[in-house]
Amino acid sequence: DAVTAMERLIQLYGDSGGDFLFDAHYLIGKAKEKEREYLDAANNFDSALTNSSWHENANDARMRRGHAWFEVAESNKDAEVYSRARSSFEEVRGDTEAPLEMRAESAFMMGECMKAQRDYAGAAFLFLETTLNFPSALKWAPKSFEQAIRCYEQAGQAEQVSMIEKQYTDWQRKFLK
Repeated sequence: DAVTAMERLIQLYGDSGGDFLFDAHYLIGKAKEKEREYLDAANNFDSALTNSSWHENANDARMRRGHAWFEVAESNKDAEVYSRARSSFEEVRGDTEAPLEMRAESAFMMGECMKAQRDYAGAAFLFLETTLNFPSALKWAPKSFEQAIRCYEQAGQAEQVSMIEKQYTDWQRKFLK
């Protein structure tokens, strides 16, 4: 199959590096994602980025790697793996060259990593940070408001819930005219 062929090419030409290695590992990573083999996918995206962190698809690879690590962490509840996912998303969030929606998604996913570990205060902070830094991200800002509210509800902080609900209503008036 195609994955086996790409793996064979990597073995043969792996020392040459550059764009070829990025493309090969990236395509294998995407194939592993489809097969729900998230650990293999994450490792392939990691290999792609090790070889060509400047590649035009590097941020997509970082996002895919983050999602793959998140899936691995969800299956084994390993704090270290959640940290790897969050770190991958953080690389994208900090890249001002990345598209706004991608940066907003990465910030949102950083909050999801914290929420999955029941760090509701840390998660709420990251979700609110997403709404402040990326208010025009019409897909991720509302999700971030909703998740911040859920986190404060989990933490039993009713006063914070009311305040965030008001901010969310204000955001809706401004951005969903």
